[in-house]
Amino acid sequence: MSDWTIANQADLERWTNIRTDSRREVLRAITFGLIYLLAALAVGAYLLISVEAITDGTIIFVGWDVVEVSFPWMNVLAWIYAGLAVSFILLFVVFQLSLRHRLPATLVRLVAICPILGRVQQTLASAETLQSVYHAVLAEQPYGDAFQTAADEIQSPLWKRWASSVSTRFQAGQTIEKAMRQVPLIDHPIAAVITLGQDTLTHAETVRLWHQATEECHALLQSRTRRSIRFISHTGVIIATLLAGMAILSSNTYLVQMMEGLT
Repeated sequence: MSDWTIANQADLERWTNIRTDSRREVLRAITFGLIYLLAALAVGAYLLISVEAITDGTIIFVGWDVVEVSFPWMNVLAWIYAGLAVSFILLFVVFQLSLRHRLPATLVRLVAICPILGRVQQTLASAETLQSVYHAVLAEQPYGDAFQTAADEIQSPLWKRWASSVSTRFQAGQTIEKAMRQVPLIDHPIAAVITLGQDTLTHAETVRLWHQATEECHALLQSRTRRSIRFISHTGVIIATLLAGMAILSSNTYLVQMMEGLT
């Protein structure tokens, strides 16, 4: 095996490790974010239910009138917290399956709409697609066969469908610009391939073009992964604080009114 081949294999392994690390780091951030939210919801719901149960049937004086304390909305708020917990768990499962490419194409499109996380999910699939095509081009396969090979290898159903359609267009004799239209995520690495690939290139230049696009896509993935982790961490803490604060404020309002009635 030549040095060039060894270096090329090292690139393939490095890109695979980048995608694996990015997926693991985002999943870890989502998991910790879910724990923060569930903890806040559990504490908040417990506080609401406990205060409402303890003070149930309590009477207070309003002037000379005796009034029974009743705040049924506290139970309603506790149920809302329970519903939010279920919703967060479902979203967690959806994002888990999305990052692992186990959702159908329709749901993948919906997840792709989500800010930050949707971009990471799509960049993961884009990077995997570029690497598969690059590997096939490296083996001197024509574009039609290269994209079919990528369609067989990549895991994302959305990108698998796109690669298969691109392969069909290439085999029909279409240009790279027309064949690679309707890209699920049009980032600059793919845009560069579409633009520069229209020129007449030697095999070495084509390999270098796809290598550079794959390299840039994985660098973009690392950048978006870091931003997504910061976003998830900060957003999770803020939402958890607001949820816990709302429960504390509601319980405090309830207790203040009861104490005022007793005095």
